[in-house]
Amino acid sequence: QYATVSLFCLQAWAGDFLYESKYVLQTLLSLVRRIGDTGSDSLLIKSLRDNFNRLLSPVDKKRSTTSILEKYPLALQRISLGLMVMLKSPTSETLKSLASICCCSVVLDRDSVKESLAETIVQSVHCIRTTISMQSYLTFLINSIGMSIRVKCLINALSVGEETALESVATTLTKAVDSLDCSLTRTSRLMLCAGPSTVKVLFMILPQMSSWQATAAKKEENPRGSILRTHASLIMLAFFSLSMKQQDKYASIFTVSPDAMSLQSLVDVVCKYLDRIVGDEAAMKVSLKLTSPIVGLIVSEESVLESILERVADWFVVGGLEKANQSRILSILLDWLKDSRLKPVLTDNVAGRLLKQVHRISQVEDSSGHEPTMNFVGQLSAFLQVAQTIQL
Repeated sequence: QYATVSLFCLQAWAGDFLYESKYVLQTLLSLVRRIGDTGSDSLLIKSLRDNFNRLLSPVDKKRSTTSILEKYPLALQRISLGLMVMLKSPTSETLKSLASICCCSVVLDRDSVKESLAETIVQSVHCIRTTISMQSYLTFLINSIGMSIRVKCLINALSVGEETALESVATTLTKAVDSLDCSLTRTSRLMLCAGPSTVKVLFMILPQMSSWQATAAKKEENPRGSILRTHASLIMLAFFSLSMKQQDKYASIFTVSPDAMSLQSLVDVVCKYLDRIVGDEAAMKVSLKLTSPIVGLIVSEESVLESILERVADWFVVGGLEKANQSRILSILLDWLKDSRLKPVLTDNVAGRLLKQVHRISQVEDSSGHEPTMNFVGQLSAFLQVAQTIQL
């Protein structure tokens, strides 16, 4: 009875009476330790599991969304999460609330305190991942990223007005991407440890990545929100692709679920993404950061580079790019080729096939009269010829 009522008391105190709260939490932790694994199905443990979410509820539902856990000082936060770990098998409500708290760290001006709490929560759930279903664990990790909140936060920050300075927009976009990258790197690494098979985990999260890509492709979607969503899906895909290659050099992401992910569908996503970037001056200022996951995909899936360049050449032939964007997309391709990670990919045969596509671009009448475009065409040709010579 004491243990069950204690969580109700902690909820009623709502972050006040910290000394008493600490004593109650330590007592509960001690009780759970004494019971150990042998009593994991006892009424006490079940009751504590079912009511643990009370610590994660808002202090005042009418005035604030801040949870009791967030109001606690660091020591009490750790004791609370330690109790959750000892209880194991958190309920779906608890996982949902924990993911929501992680999303509270999503701000453009990074908050180290909130980020630290989010990191602790994710690592705590990771410790007890074997006591919950893999689907529930992966859902928690994806929800903890807070993709929709990140997009909304970025759009609100950029909605000051059309006269916002370009450098200011680029800085805001950089902050959003840096914050997202930090969360995605952590999440992707944990996902790689989620199950016995990387392929199985990728198969389970492909629908979520496809959902981000589908939302990003909608015409009504904010262009910069679209960039953020696609960037997230490409980073996660690059992590899994590289991991699979390390385990088996013949492995490919395109064999996991051909219906959900094929070379053609990936190239479609990448090219739409590039089209968004080259059409946005602010995005072009951080193009290296935005397109870095594509380079990672090219390293593990060599056919991706040739397919992208072929698609870009088709754009030039049919006149699918504005002149200003022609030089921009070629500058991105040149940056990729100069990336040291691509050296093993640029064999003499690959370089020769890429040269043919560059030659196609140079023959387009509309491009040949545009000096910036032809400048990049010349640099691409020269670079690939050197790469081909070195390989030979």
